[in-house]
Amino acid sequence: MKNLYIILIFPFISISQNQDAKPDIYTLFDNIVGLENMGVYNGKEYREKSNTLDDNHPYFDSSDFLLGSIEYDSQLYFNISMKYNIYNQEVILKLRKKNSSETVIKLYNDKIGSFIINNRKFINVSLNDDDVYAFYEEVFIDSSFSLLIKHKKVKKDLYFEGLMYVEYIAAKKEYFIFSDNSHNELNSKKDIANLFPSFKQNINQFYRDNRLLRKTNYDQFLTKLLQGLKLTKPK
Repeated sequence: MKNLYIILIFPFISISQNQDAKPDIYTLFDNIVGLENMGVYNGKEYREKSNTLDDNHPYFDSSDFLLGSIEYDSQLYFNISMKYNIYNQEVILKLRKKNSSETVIKLYNDKIGSFIINNRKFINVSLNDDDVYAFYEEVFIDSSFSLLIKHKKVKKDLYFEGLMYVEYIAAKKEYFIFSDNSHNELNSKKDIANLFPSFKQNINQFYRDNRLLRKTNYDQFLTKLLQGLKLTKPK
């Protein structure tokens, strides 16, 4: 792989984690300067390594490039063509140069703070003892905690008409409550009740009233539950 190291520093646009930045303003600036002259261009040239059949890809939502935004090396970039490889934990960008040619690069994970793809936000945090960072979807935020989801895919070899392909299958997601740089995994109703003991009756009632939602869309079920706990008083 050929490394790309084309980096210019612009102190006056350093906005760190300022989520109130105006996308149109910074998109205009990126278009004028050219993304090849920006820090986001610091990555490795990327090529697909495996053959897949149909829609069995390793990416989040789509194997096509989707518009999104990213915080990279403490800079924010908007309206970037990107895709997120769940299996390899990689963020891939397609950047257009001033001469209209395109380059596909893989970003360095340790420089990624967060990114938004298909209107879904992912943050780069470590939730294990060996300090390995990974991307978790941030689906609910309260003043004291947030709900994170770890999306996962598994890989299987697939032989078809004498050729070998790779099949990527969605695996069971992992759910965490993240607060004060600590985390708790949610595997059951008991885990939730232990985190919010004052709301035990509320939680039991919610489980009884939302059985169908729990079976069909567990992400939405948990989000709705936590939103409800925020707005109600303990029983």
